[in-house]
Amino acid sequence: MKRIYRIFHRKPYGLSKKPKPQNRLGRLLLPYTLLIRLQRFFLPKAWVQNLFFSRKVRMIKEFSHTLPGADTSTILLTSLMVNTFEHWRYPALLNAEDRNQWMKLEGLEQVEKNLNSKRGVIIVVTHAIGRHLFGSLLNAHFPVDILPIGPVDPRKGGPHVTTSMAFQFSAALKYLQSGGIVLIAGEGARGQSYLELPVLDHMFPFRSGFAELAARTGAIPMALFSSLNPDGRITFELADIHPSTTGTSQVDALVRGYADMLRQREQQLLSSLRWGKLEQIRSFPPAK
Repeated sequence: MKRIYRIFHRKPYGLSKKPKPQNRLGRLLLPYTLLIRLQRFFLPKAWVQNLFFSRKVRMIKEFSHTLPGADTSTILLTSLMVNTFEHWRYPALLNAEDRNQWMKLEGLEQVEKNLNSKRGVIIVVTHAIGRHLFGSLLNAHFPVDILPIGPVDPRKGGPHVTTSMAFQFSAALKYLQSGGIVLIAGEGARGQSYLELPVLDHMFPFRSGFAELAARTGAIPMALFSSLNPDGRITFELADIHPSTTGTSQVDALVRGYADMLRQREQQLLSSLRWGKLEQIRSFPPAK
């Protein structure tokens, strides 16, 4: 008899401004300032790193040594802060007061300009700190519909994956054609093709999903980068993605342009990415 696995659905981005009751309780008992103090006290200590994070520390140091002029100790501490207590951080920053105090969004003028063009905006995110909080932060400035294109569980089978991805792509086209905003991962699995381009000294297969949407709809693609400051503040930066001059087509040029932006921010990327994404990058061949 075959086993029956129950697969729970989860939303890919937390756009809701109303935290669940248990999250509200957690925020009252464990304020965000306490989280930062605990992280800054314990995480720099060698015995904590060796006892709990030895493999991750080695991985961060390996990446850091490939970056000219990198401040390895700062990158390491920031990466540890980003990747610990994340389920505590998100509910603590969902309410408007804490959001305004601890999170800052740069590039709002360009977002407003792009939205006023009525062409739609594609925001290309990374698997970095704060991506689940970005939707509520953006909605606080621009009350527009936001469609996140999220992951599809491969355990449900190939037909389900194909159908779900096609449905999301179709919905994204409608959102963009109506002047809305679509969120999509730039280093995710969306797109009919991919380009192997160097990032963090490895050849990463960048999928073309966001570029295909831009080519189909004329929407404006923007890259989102996030970073955690040592004092616990999260900074989001939004900037237009400009096509690379070496591209052979519009899709190709946009993907290369996005990869160029990541390479210009490799130290920030290393300190802010989730460890699972860093391990994935490390699994690919070294850059030529």
